[in-house]
Amino acid sequence: MARERYAKHKPNWAASRADKIILRLEKDVFPWLGSKPIAEITALDVLTCLRRIEGRGALDTAHRVHQNCGQVLRYAVATGRAMRDPSLSREAPRLCRGPSRSLTCTGVRPRNFQS
Repeated sequence: MARERYAKHKPNWAASRADKIILRLEKDVFPWLGSKPIAEITALDVLTCLRRIEGRGALDTAHRVHQNCGQVLRYAVATGRAMRDPSLSREAPRLCRGPSRSLTCTGVRPRNFQS
């Protein structure tokens, strides 16, 4: 799904932007969500990916990956392959702007993202 959206939008993006987006997804998302059906991805799955990124101190990258995941998930909804975007729900992770600078998630209850 992510690669499909990428291929659709790549002609309209600057080459550097396109490269950054796909590299970000390949490094930080595909290893954990790439084989999971898109309709089965939960807010907790997204949060887990973001916490891995945050754990290495890359807060800006975590924010951008959150945006990219949301774009892919909304594309899946728009094309009828998912019912909702879990990155937008109240259960979705949000980047904390407070002193701890950590990701938080409240109230979480427990097709293929990459293709």
